[in-house]
Amino acid sequence: MERVEVALDDDLAGDLARYARTEHVPRDAAAERLLSDALAEWRRDRAVERFAAGEVSFARGAEIAELDPWAFADLLQEREVTWVDAGRVAAELDG
Repeated sequence: MERVEVALDDDLAGDLARYARTEHVPRDAAAERLLSDALAEWRRDRAVERFAAGEVSFARGAEIAELDPWAFADLLQEREVTWVDAGRVAAELDG
């Protein structure tokens, strides 16, 4: 495991401490959990953006998001990304 040092402003440090107390975990575990959640959301956002732009296939988008295909399809629907059209389906099936 790699150790990373981060300087936090007082407000952010206070929020982290409150989160850790509320969740009954040490501050380092709280920070790791929050960072992990934020990075997972970032991966999903990136996958949706790249898929919507036509940069990656549906399957690759699901991989980037680290979701199974059904969950990725649900995410696309939640984000109102239209992706089912005849040309795209044919490209996905050929790819």
